[in-house]
Amino acid sequence: MTVGEQQWSEASSRAMGKVEMPAEPRSTCAICSSPCQATRYSLGGFALHWCEKCDFYFAPEAFSALPDYDEAYSLPAYLRNQVEAIRGAKDASCFAQIPTYRVFFENTPLAERRSLLDVGCGVGRFCHAAHAHGWDVMGSNPSATAIQIGAPLASFPLVCQSLADLAKTGRRFDQITAFEVVEHVPAPRELVRQIRSLLSEHGAFFFTVPNWNCPLVHQATNYDAVPPFHINFFTQRACATLLEAAGFTSVRTGVILVDPLPTNPRHFPSWLLRRIMRKPRNLGLWAAGVSPP
Repeated sequence: MTVGEQQWSEASSRAMGKVEMPAEPRSTCAICSSPCQATRYSLGGFALHWCEKCDFYFAPEAFSALPDYDEAYSLPAYLRNQVEAIRGAKDASCFAQIPTYRVFFENTPLAERRSLLDVGCGVGRFCHAAHAHGWDVMGSNPSATAIQIGAPLASFPLVCQSLADLAKTGRRFDQITAFEVVEHVPAPRELVRQIRSLLSEHGAFFFTVPNWNCPLVHQATNYDAVPPFHINFFTQRACATLLEAAGFTSVRTGVILVDPLPTNPRHFPSWLLRRIMRKPRNLGLWAAGVSPP
């Protein structure tokens, strides 16, 4: 995930303040079902709750106010950043260098490049990168708008199907990915369990989410980075616990740095200063697990 991807429409952004609220038990954790305590803070006007066991933050009051993602996929900034980038790419393998996608290719062995399903594929940008790197790719998204925009640009299938519909086809995948999807879903454990049911024996699941421990995330002001767009906020422990709760083994997690060593020498001093001050732009997290037989 890049900062630009968080800013689909600057004109539509709204300010968010950390507002003190009375702490009281209000909900259960969507990962482990433990009782959770409301924190004294809010994002986007919605109270955040916290599970001490999972180190997982979420906004349960936003579950009934989920946005219209069909509209989001039609925003001019999204079309510019995603669709025009696909149309203008001479070599789709270049998308593999996007930090959110790069960690997948760096952490997935070459021998595992077989069938791949990208859940919540948007208009298919990651699918283009994976296809260019030799994967047998399919993308799925519940938004008909996203598929209508992305399918004509793809030489592989992009389908508007739910995970339940895909399960009915009987097809299984060696690898499933979900980039910046799990933070939008009210029931992440159930989602990940459904994903596991679509994996072949010893299949693997890889996902990314924003990093709650990054100031750019927990101090976000853009409308599409706070509830009701983002309703779940993950730490590395929460990512690992989610995969384990859904039955995955060999769980791994890591941090996504969106400011790797710059190629332009002019940007090197500021990059080096952030490293010296131990303030890298650790905007995202990745997590992976294997489905046991």
